[in-house]
Amino acid sequence: MIPDKTYNEQLQLARQSTDDNILSKLIRSPLMRMRRALARNSNLSAQKIDALAHDPVLNVSYLAVKHPKCTIKREFDFHLSPCVTCDIAEHTVDCTACEYLR
Repeated sequence: MIPDKTYNEQLQLARQSTDDNILSKLIRSPLMRMRRALARNSNLSAQKIDALAHDPVLNVSYLAVKHPKCTIKREFDFHLSPCVTCDIAEHTVDCTACEYLR
């Protein structure tokens, strides 16, 4: 999404950037982990976090709905996999070592 940045640099921007142009590019990322990292960003506007609350991937929408700026109310009243509710940051997670996936 941002050609001169590595994947890890883009994840860091997704988590911490205050630049609305960068955040607008990253929110359109086809990568679930990128959008999920955005859902953790406290600098994201309510409009953008609300858009992520409607993301078709539960890993993203679940985290977005928990964001303090989110105005969307959604109930996740069905069993959510540990991957959806995982609190480990995207840049540090090694899903292949996850005890819940064994």
